Amino acid sequence: MRALTELRAGRGSQLMTLSDEYYERNPDGTYASSQDAFEAIRCVDDPRVTDPAQSLARAQAYNQAAPFLDSGRGASSARDSCAFWPVPPTSQPHVPQVADLSARPLVVSTTGDPATPYQAGVELARALDGALLTKVGDEHTAVFQNSRCVDDIATRYLVDGTLPPPDATCPAT
Repeated sequence: MRALTELRAGRGSQLMTLSDEYYERNPDGTYASSQDAFEAIRCVDDPRVTDPAQSLARAQAYNQAAPFLDSGRGASSARDSCAFWPVPPTSQPHVPQVADLSARPLVVSTTGDPATPYQAGVELARALDGALLTKVGDEHTAVFQNSRCVDDIATRYLVDGTLPPPDATCPAT
């Protein structure tokens, strides 16, 4: 809220700080590779949008759903960056190919993860015949992120291979 108040006064340093944190900007001006990885994954996982009419329809739908994001400058001519990606999208679910696991894996999935859908964790645990630990929350990644419940279960698994009971759930922190 402080960043928006500052912006109303014509200053944007708080918003820049938030942006730098989100995009993992280093003190030397370089960035971590996570955003590049997300873009590569998105371009391979999602179908391409190369038709200008489809781009316009998508922009209009976004602006209708979130009018506060509309800059007033049309973006219908902008292409999805994936339109020029050198590898074709699969647009198909990825099924893990596992030769042999010496132990059943533990999959931790967060219900409101903004980057990795919860259902993907459910399906991964099922595909690997693993145990699922559900973390209620909206953060990306849960292990060693200030949830004693998650950390205790993950530590027991890593130290002695103990899996949680079925339907194990850790509350929001």
